[in-house]
Amino acid sequence: MSETKKVKITNKGNCSVSMYCSKCKIKYELTGLSSEQSDKLYYRDIYGLKIQQIIPEVKPEWREMFISGYCPDCWNKIFGDPQFT
Repeated sequence: MSETKKVKITNKGNCSVSMYCSKCKIKYELTGLSSEQSDKLYYRDIYGLKIQQIIPEVKPEWREMFISGYCPDCWNKIFGDPQFT
């Protein structure tokens, strides 16, 4: 059974999005999304929106997971700490 880590987005919404990291296979659940944000994330290519437009309050390292599929820890292991690149 896979480990699940929850990342709280806001306290305004009640939707969540579950994703598995492509590398470590840990399941991450981002909670506190509005239903509008959840829909826009799912259909972001159709809406033509950038991830930071949909969930600006989310830290960049978590937004990156929607783009690359890697959790922040795995992203840093693969590409290095962004401070030093």
